[in-house]
Amino acid sequence: MRQTSANIYFAYDKEAKSLYGTRKNSILYMTQETYSADDLTAKPAKTSITGISNRTAGKLVITWKKAKSADGYEIYRRAGTTNPYVRAAVIKSGSTTKYTNAKLKKGHTYYYRIRSYRYDENGRKIYSGWSTVKKQKVK
Repeated sequence: MRQTSANIYFAYDKEAKSLYGTRKNSILYMTQETYSADDLTAKPAKTSITGISNRTAGKLVITWKKAKSADGYEIYRRAGTTNPYVRAAVIKSGSTTKYTNAKLKKGHTYYYRIRSYRYDENGRKIYSGWSTVKKQKVK
């Protein structure tokens, strides 16, 4: 006999929320993971950029905090303040906390943001919110 597992999520109306409380004050509180009531899928914890190092010409090293329950991270970058963000890298390990972005133009300022992701039971990526934006000028 094959065993399967499943996740169960609950959504409450206003009356139930007023009766049971909300967030950490709820008597029904069972997890520290963030979740979305819209899609009822647990989201990974949000991460934050801890630093951007500029020790080598044309390269920036981005470091961030490890996010609980993350399967990986997506790093987005933009050059200057008016260009759109583009995906610089997809990190496929939740334990990785460092990325080197090479072949950057000397003297340009780059802006970075990062988000963590995890896979749901159907193999789709579920994303956390964005980190705060950090910038660094390249040597």
